[in-house]
Amino acid sequence: MSLALAYYGVVLVGGVMRKTTFSLMMMATLFVVSACATTDSSNGKSNYKMIDVTTAKSLHEQNAVFIDVRLKNWFDEGHIPGAVNLPYNNFNAGSLAKVANKDQGVVIYCYGIHCHYSNMASDRALFWGYEKVYYFMQGYPAWEGAGYSIEQ
Repeated sequence: MSLALAYYGVVLVGGVMRKTTFSLMMMATLFVVSACATTDSSNGKSNYKMIDVTTAKSLHEQNAVFIDVRLKNWFDEGHIPGAVNLPYNNFNAGSLAKVANKDQGVVIYCYGIHCHYSNMASDRALFWGYEKVYYFMQGYPAWEGAGYSIEQ
């Protein structure tokens, strides 16, 4: 109920309606969440596509560029064959341009479902003009768990 009331600039506090900056914060939060929620190209816009491990394997066989945004020490312990390590804290337009063209398929992954770096990196790649961005949310743990080959 307070969410709906916050939209109109008031919240219910102790049975009394009060105006608050909370309404602005809530509206800003809803805007950011809704802006980040799109995950595929079905709406006609150029959004990244969320993929599973089977699709990731297929894209790997089609020579898509795989970007691992994990820290170097995790990458060195094991990664998808041929993947390029661009840790998220160093992930920028220049580093991505060195390894992928804007019209190439780019698969971005990290630690798995609890790691949001690949999601954020996918958003960045789209912003920089990359057209075929694939967000592999399950990431390296799913690849290894599926029994696919890895490099160390």
